[in-house]
Amino acid sequence: MYSAKFYKFTTESGHQISLTSLHLILVVYSSLTIDYIAARDVQLADRFYVLVNNQLEPSPVTKITIEIQEGYFAPLTMTGKRKKNDKYSFDFVFSRHDLSQ
Repeated sequence: MYSAKFYKFTTESGHQISLTSLHLILVVYSSLTIDYIAARDVQLADRFYVLVNNQLEPSPVTKITIEIQEGYFAPLTMTGKRKKNDKYSFDFVFSRHDLSQ
């Protein structure tokens, strides 16, 4: 485990989530369109879907705090490969851009 900066979000509904800065989260806009943005780009009043009475409802972010926490992470690189201790590892991310349309 590693120590890292986490963004902790609290919504109007009382739900909370903590994410590292580049972790993507779905944001709901006023027109009910959606987009995935990095946690570091979330602003107050951005809305997350939360589960209320077994239904997904948009709830605005009312509080953002930054904390150092221990956790696991999967670092990504621009090339998809990383070298540490003379060993290579590869990372790939599949992103469906059509989900936000």
